Amino acid sequence: MDDTLLIILGNQLFDKKYISTTNTKNIFMAEDFGLCTEEKYHKQKIFFFLSAMRSFKDEMSALGYKVFYNKLNEKNKNKDFIGLLGEFLAKNKFKTLKLFEIEDKFFEKKIFDYLNQKILILKLSNLQCFFVLGINLINSLKIKKISEWLVFIN
Repeated sequence: MDDTLLIILGNQLFDKKYISTTNTKNIFMAEDFGLCTEEKYHKQKIFFFLSAMRSFKDEMSALGYKVFYNKLNEKNKNKDFIGLLGEFLAKNKFKTLKLFEIEDKFFEKKIFDYLNQKILILKLSNLQCFFVLGINLINSLKIKKISEWLVFIN
């Protein structure tokens, strides 16, 4: 059983050759009402992002990936990305999370603050746009670096 989950954000819809290097078939994606409204984005830009995410989900599903996708709707309108991810992880028994570099440092901090409360293995890669932990971030998040590729969050 594959107990690894790849988290993909709306600006990380990379070519399948990069997705395949993560060696997992499980992908988590979520549309977040807060992320769509925290800045004053043009409605067409929001539509473009959501369309691109949904198309990417369909493409990955067609390639055999199991995509866990939360669509923006009234039911989850008041839940942010972290809340949706937390609910999903509580219901599913993934032991390892993989993610690409998060460009938005405020959002990156939110995700790592959440993950810092969990006991998970976070695998990172140095491929294009993959997240590489700096020593200051490792120390500030109480993360123990096991090897160049493997980080344990306790």
